[in-house]
This record gives sequence, C-alpha cells and structure tokens, in this order.
Amino acid sequence: MMLMGRNGFLYTILCAQIVVANALAVPSALAQDSDTPNSDCAFKCPINQPLADNAACDAAEPHHSWSLPIAGQIASKKISLKVKPDQPQKFDTGISLARGSRIAGRLDDLLGAALERDDKVPVISKALQHYNTRTQKVFAETKDATNYLIPYRGFGPSIDAADIALGEKLKVGSKASAELAYQKQLDEKHLKLVSCMMQMAAGMGMDDQGKGFELTSNGLSELKGIVGDEEANKTMAMLSEWRKELIIPEKVYEQGAWDPTLHQAKLTKVRENSLENDAVIKQITDRLHKYNNKTKFSRVSSQVIQTTLGAASLTPTFIGPGAKLALLAYIMATGGPEQCKILKALYLDKRLESRWRVLNEESHMALENYQVGILTKNPLLLAMSESLVEEMGGVDTVQDVFGTRIFYENERQNQQVAAGTKATSM
Repeated sequence: MMLMGRNGFLYTILCAQIVVANALAVPSALAQDSDTPNSDCAFKCPINQPLADNAACDAAEPHHSWSLPIAGQIASKKISLKVKPDQPQKFDTGISLARGSRIAGRLDDLLGAALERDDKVPVISKALQHYNTRTQKVFAETKDATNYLIPYRGFGPSIDAADIALGEKLKVGSKASAELAYQKQLDEKHLKLVSCMMQMAAGMGMDDQGKGFELTSNGLSELKGIVGDEEANKTMAMLSEWRKELIIPEKVYEQGAWDPTLHQAKLTKVRENSLENDAVIKQITDRLHKYNNKTKFSRVSSQVIQTTLGAASLTPTFIGPGAKLALLAYIMATGGPEQCKILKALYLDKRLESRWRVLNEESHMALENYQVGILTKNPLLLAMSESLVEEMGGVDTVQDVFGTRIFYENERQNQQVAAGTKATSM
C-alpha cells in the first residue's frame, strides 16, 4: 500500500509537470490574436492592420505614404506592407489618382503630426510594445491559468468587465486594453482633424469674405493646436490651391435640398459602405469570429472533454489532481479560461463602438455639409464632403449618393480644354 501510494504521488507530480509545461508552451494568445503586429512594430504599424492578415512592418522595405479609409498611420516614414504572393489582396478602398484623393494624404500627414504631439501616445505605444512581447504573453497566460486554479482575483474580472462596458475607467494593464486606448486616441484625433478641415473649407469657399475669414481663422487656429503651425499652414495652402482648380457643374447646385426620407436613405448608404470598407472593422470582426465561428464538432468535443475532466477532477484519488491539470492544459491550449475570452471580446466590442461612432459622425458631417454646400453654392465645401465620402465608402458610393462626381466632371473638362488647346496649336 505504501509503495502504491508513493508511486501514485510520483505519477501525479510527473503529470503535473508535463501538463503545466505543455500549457505554458502553447501560445494561446498568439492563436487568438495572430493578426496583431509583433513587438518590434506594435506602434510603427497601425493596430488596425489594413486588410491583409499576413501584413507586417519592416523599416528596411519601401513603404506606402497613404493609408486605407480613415485607417490613419502611426509613423508613415517606417510603414511598409508585405503580403504573401500566394494570397493576393484586393484593395477596394476608393483610393485613386484623381484630385479627390488628395484629402487622404493630407489627413495622413495631419494624423501623424497630431499623434506625435499627443503626450498620451508615447505612453500607450510603450505599453502596447511591452504587452505585445512573447514574455508578457506567456506571463499573462500564467496569471490566467493560476486564477483558474486558484481564483485569487476575486471580484476583479467582473469589475473590469463593468468598467469596460461603462467606459468609466480604462486601465492599460494588458495588450487588449492598450489596443483599445490607442484606438480611441486614433479615432478621436481623426474626427477632430476632419472637423477642422471641414470648417476651413466652409470658410474659404464662402462668398461672404468677412464671415468666411472668421470661419477659416477658427478652423485654422484649432488645427494648429492639434498638429502645429507647419502642418496647419500646409493644409491651408492645399485647400486654397484646391479652391482655384474647382469647377462645379450647375447640375450639382440644381439638386436642391433633400427631404428627410431621402437624406436618411443616403446616410444609411454611406454608413453601410463605410463599415464594409473600413480596415479596422474588418480586423476586429475577424478577431471576434475566432470566438464564435466554431464548428459543431469543436463545440461538442469541448463540452465532452471539459465535462469529463471536470468530473474526474472531483475524484479523491490521484486521478483528481491529474484530471484538473489536464483540464487546465486543454483550456489554455484553446485560448484560456472563458472569463478571459469574454474580457477580450468586450475590449474588441469597445473598439468596434469607437470606430462606428467615428464613421457615423463623419458620415453625418459629410452629407450635412454637402447639403449646406449646395444651398450656399460653396464649391470647396462640396468638394471636401465628396472627398470624405469617397475615402470612406469608395467611388461607387459617391456616385450612388450624390448622383455625380465633381472630380470626374473636373477631370473631363480639363481633358476637353487640353484637347482643344492642342488642336488649336496644331
């Protein structure tokens, strides 16, 4: 009996060592968040990594100076995208070489300058890089496993969940919370920048020079406070040059005001297409699908395995501790305890909410200012509104919502003028 007891004890210790080692060796955090950047580029590349799951950043590679619709940038001088050749990506983003696309590059530059001037961004960047390292991921999994075996956190998980849901306290203490903190900074900055540019466009396009100067000065002053004098002045010069080149067809002004039903239908169209095309929404949705897109076999097998091991862990013999550790290994290998997965899903939900709010408000801003531009015959305000819709929802959205594209009409007229000049010279 003593021999059997000693053998049973040694067997239990051996099982414990093997199971715990396997549990820690499985990078469940990587399995759940495989589409996030590594520690070296956690801040160089946006956490809203555009469209390509396999994209990564490498400072030695050439980079794109533009970003996807409202995707923003972290450090444009060091951003690059690498996509596997056997997985071609379709970038249906509305980015083109037309005049209307210049707003994307200007917003990118402004967003980069705004983030550099924000004192909170370096702190969030450092936290994001810190929690994105392999060591911290293993440490986080170890804490989750320990809390599953010995619930030392008490009410901690439910308190965190309530804080996340209410948005009362955002403590950057994990990778998911750091991503949310950065997402909020990115979205808030972008919304302010678009609002400032729209204010300046409204003032610079007005016939009333006195009122226009006041609106432009207010927008420029607010923009300088966010991005600095240099970038604000560049934006002013870009809008001024843009205003000189614009030719608005009379049929645009003849549209008149939309009735409430038509306005709501157009708003819904812009919002839906923006949500469909937005790279951040796609990335977050893909990550959430890892939790709910489970096959029937995996769901049933999970229930059977956890029920069996849970029941076996209650036995008074050496089988109990071994089953408990085996259950822990299975749970960690499949992404961690359910309460941890729920917290991660809540963080992703708040990121979706932040993104949806920006897209919704900018959709409202674009359509309302387009109507104001028609009623006041403000060409620059019309162009700015159309550009914003094009960057959010694509060229087809502009055609569907407004019925005409100002920039297409301008390009066609410029081509006709150029052809006429060439024929005259011949």
